[in-house]
This record gives sequence, C-alpha cells and structure tokens, in this order.
Amino acid sequence: MDKIFLKIRNFKELILIVIILAALIIPAFFSGGNNSQIKEIIQALLVIAGLIGFFYSGCGHNRLNNKIFFLLAAWLLALFLSSRLSLSIYQSMSYWLELFCSGLIFYVIATAKFPEQKVELMVKIFLGSSVILSFIGLYFYLTGNYVRLTSTFYWPNPFAGYLLFALPLTLHFLLKEKNIVWLLALVVLLAAFILTGSRGALISLVVVLAVYSIFFRKKIIENRYWLMAALLISLGVVLIFSFAKPANFLDRSKLSETSALDASSSIKLDYWQASLKIFKDNFLLGTGPATFQTVYPLYQDNPVSSGKYPHNWLLEFLAEDGIIAAALFTVFIFFVLFNAIKNDRNNSFKMALFGGILGSTIHNLVDIDWHFRANFIVFWIFAGFLINSSKNNSEIKSEERASGVVRIFFIIFLLALLLRSAVVVRSNYYYGKGQAAQSQNDFKAAASDYQKSLFLNPNPDYSRKYGIILFTMGANAENVQVKKSYLEQAEAVSKKLNKFDRNNSLNYELAGKIFSVEGKLTEAEANFKQAIRLDRFNYPRFYGELAALLIGSGRSEEAKSLLLSILTSFPANVIENRKIIIMNNQKFTSGIANDISYWYYLLGLISLKENNAKEARQYFSLALNLNPENKQAKDLLNSLK
Repeated sequence: MDKIFLKIRNFKELILIVIILAALIIPAFFSGGNNSQIKEIIQALLVIAGLIGFFYSGCGHNRLNNKIFFLLAAWLLALFLSSRLSLSIYQSMSYWLELFCSGLIFYVIATAKFPEQKVELMVKIFLGSSVILSFIGLYFYLTGNYVRLTSTFYWPNPFAGYLLFALPLTLHFLLKEKNIVWLLALVVLLAAFILTGSRGALISLVVVLAVYSIFFRKKIIENRYWLMAALLISLGVVLIFSFAKPANFLDRSKLSETSALDASSSIKLDYWQASLKIFKDNFLLGTGPATFQTVYPLYQDNPVSSGKYPHNWLLEFLAEDGIIAAALFTVFIFFVLFNAIKNDRNNSFKMALFGGILGSTIHNLVDIDWHFRANFIVFWIFAGFLINSSKNNSEIKSEERASGVVRIFFIIFLLALLLRSAVVVRSNYYYGKGQAAQSQNDFKAAASDYQKSLFLNPNPDYSRKYGIILFTMGANAENVQVKKSYLEQAEAVSKKLNKFDRNNSLNYELAGKIFSVEGKLTEAEANFKQAIRLDRFNYPRFYGELAALLIGSGRSEEAKSLLLSILTSFPANVIENRKIIIMNNQKFTSGIANDISYWYYLLGLISLKENNAKEARQYFSLALNLNPENKQAKDLLNSLK
C-alpha cells in the first residue's frame, strides 16, 4: 500500500513540475505572455497546480513562513475589496483572478517539498528557454528592422526584465560548474540583454551583481577569467551585431528626442505625479485593480504623456489598490527577500534566485515588466523556489490541515475558476472571429460572433465592440424599422457599459454617436462632452465629433471656438512625440494626425459658411499636410482654386 501511495505522490509531483515548467516557458513565446488565449490557458494550469498541490502537500510539507502567508492572504483580500468597489468591476476582478492564481502557484511551490536538485533542474530548463528566446531576438534584430532587441516580447524593456531573472542564475552555474556550455549561455544572454538598450534594466543588473558579489566575492575572484571572457565575448557580439545595422540601439539617444513616448523620463514623471494624485483622492482602497488606464486621463496634463501604466509598481498599487494593499505587498516582498538573506546567504543558487527577484523588483520601479505575464509568473515561481527549501522551514504533520468545510469551499472555488477559464477561452475565440469578420465588412457575422463572445463573459471591451457593430449597421440601414431596432440594441449596450465601466470615455462616445443618429442631439452633446471630460487628450476625435454635431445644429461659432481652443494643446511637435519608434523606418502612431486633420477640415467648412475663402483654403491645406488622404478637404480645396 505504501508503494502505491508513493507512486501516486510521485505522479502528482511530476504533473506539478510539468505545469510549473509550462508556466515558466510557454508564455514568453507568445508576446511575452500577453496573448489572450495563452493567458487563460496558463491561468487554468495554475489552478490545476493549485488543486494538485492541495493534495500533494498533504503528505508532510515545508511550513510556509507564517508572516509571509499572512501577508499574501491579507494582500489578496485587500485587492478583492478594492475590486468590488472598482470603477470597472469586470477589469478589476479579472486582474484580481490573475493575481490570485499567481499567489496560488507561489503558495503551492513554497509549501511543496521539492528537493533543491529538482528545483535546479527546472531552473536549468528555464535558462535553456531563455537562451532560445535570446537567439530569436538576435535573429529578429539582425534580419529585421528592429532598432533594439525585442525577441518574442516585441518590446525591448520587458524582455530585458525577463533576462534579469536568467542572468544571475547563469552566472551561478558558470561559477559552480566551470564549463564552456554555461560560458556560451552567459555570452548569449548578456549580449541580448545589452542589445535591448534598457537603461533601467542595466542599472538593476548592476545592483544585483553588486549584492551578489558581497556574499560570493571569493568565488568571483577565483573565476575572474571565466567572467572576463564572458564579458569580452559578449561585448564583441554586441559590436558585431550593432555595426551590421545602419540603425541600432546605440542611436537610441537620437531617437528618444522625438519618439520616446514610454522611454522619456519626463513622461514617467508625469505618470508618477498623477499616480500620487489618484492615491491622494482614493487613499484607502484605490480606484480598483487595472483601472489606471481609465482613471489617469482625468489627471493627465498634456497629450504627450499618454499611458496605460504608472511605470512603478508601488505607485500603481497605491493608486489602484490603496494604502493597505500597497503596504502589504511591499512588506511581502521584503520578507521574501529578507528570508533568503537571513537563511540562505551562503547558498549561491538561492542567492541567484534572490538576485532575479531583486532585479525585477527594482526594474519595475521604472518600467512595466510585470504587465507582461511571462515576467510576473517567473517572479512568483522564483519567489516560491526561494522559500521552498529554506533552512528555516520546518516539517509539519499531515494532520495540520484546514477544516473540511474550508477544503471543500477551496476546491469548489478552484473548479469554478477552471470553468471560467474555459468560458473565457471560448469567448476570446469568438471575439477573434468577430474581428476577422469585421475586417471583411461582414457586419452581421461580426455581430453574431461578438454576441457569442459575451456568453457568461461580460467583458466591457467585447461589449463595446458589439455595440459599435450594432450602431454601424443601424446607421447604414435603409429600412426605418431595421435602423431603429439596431440603434435601440446599441443604446442598450451603451447603457450597460456606462453602468459597469463608468469611467471609460469610449462608452460615452458610443452613446453620443447613437443619440446623434437617432436625432437626440441634446443627449448626444451631453455624452460627447462627458467623453471629453473623462479623457481630454488621448482621443482627439471626440472634439471633432462634438464640433460636427454643433455645426450640424447651426452652432458653428461654438464649434470654431472649441476647435481653436483645443488646438493650442496639440502643437506640431505633439504629433511627432506621440510616435513610438521600435523599428527603423516603421512608426506606430496614435492616429492623432488624422483626427487633427479632421479638425482643420471642420474649421475650413466653418470658414466657407462665413464666406472667408482665404481662411478656408488655409485650413484645408493644414488638413492635407497632416493627412494627404483627407478626400473631403482635398475636394473642397480644389473647388476653391
């Protein structure tokens, strides 16, 4: 009988290790873990790991430090309370579930009795995956138009953050095993890291290496030739790859003057100042997890400082989750790191894990690594590894378990999370089909797929897409009854959105457009103005939509005053500064040039109404300078020649 139980236990351990490896490796290959389907699949795997760990750990396991467990549980509870009072309950609860699953895998690993050899094996597989990702990044960098190395993250800084976990561990294995394989691995990882051009990550790595050298100075000195060889070869690779390209990361200083939307220090300072203001106004529980993107525009001072995240994990927790959650998470990280220094400072492997967590924590004070799921999962798994076999952990008997009621509730909750993941995967599938149908102008099929995507998953982004499609079909319908039906359905969707996602300006824009087509001009004007109040700078088209409504209502003077007033906030350099350059000769823009072109077109129309042809020509010319494809402006300008 004992042999049977041992086989069952070994099988559970094997499945748990496979899931941990899948969570460590797979997300990074799919946009840094931000692929919607991969996120849900990995989340489901973490839940399964929770179920397995729940039973696996029952056969005697390491006691998780009571302080750390209490902080983790209290933090998740504080986040849950913040989510329930959020400005966007769906977004906040979805993010809370991500964080819960992250905490769950940490708890499972920290309490499972993994021998250090098995932990090392999992880490070595992770490092092999990191080397492959680095080779992919080097290939993209050399053969593509990338100015900075991005790999499968398609963004340089978060990939640099990912490599911050790998570099200290590769250094550890090089110092321990002293072979050419680890030397080459370190060369590849270090070369890729440098080519990301991430200054924040570089500073974080320097801090980590300085801390590591304090504890293992003698070992570093003994192996100095290995390290010098790795550094020199890495620099040689960097120089070869850099000079093989006409534009490279060495030119970043030139690029950042005109394109550093997310890299500019001054813009990050705007994020941080706004975060503090949001925190001041929502001190206790914040605005709700994952709500910064919709709340920040109320505090945004200029159109250049557009952003989704504060670029600082502490300020993000303060703004979104309040003082309680931010303090609990800060203390949680402190105890995880302190536990390692206290009990494992002579263990090179554990201190390399410590270095990865420390480096990631530092880098996320100035960047957004943790918003790439691959990075955040590695953070939690490595934290679990760090706690797993700490010298201070003691054995406890299997009888010391939660009560039967709590166990049953926990199992039911995890099974419900599995069901939710299946629902969301299905929802994402139909949403993708809807987008494909919409791109082919098959609006009926798109509406059908978007509606299916909302089954048991009231995602406000998906609902808004569904509302937009209904509005589009209604606005273009020739049959009066059909038009009315579609517009009424779209209006119902917009009302629901305004109720459950009340701070999102896009919901009010949709309502304004619906009311405008329905002829309810007062309601349309009110909604367009509310959209502008919630977001003054990031969607310039709101002003164009309101101005067009005013012109149509015979209020051209008000429209002209509105447009001339807002134009002062969008000087010529703003459009250039809203461009993000990652690849040479390829710019990702916010689209504001087209929106401002439309403003000038409307001003030209107003000038024509005022019989001022000269002024009209000037405005139409300005419109075409920004958007040469503005056909309306082009036709009217030609008619005035």
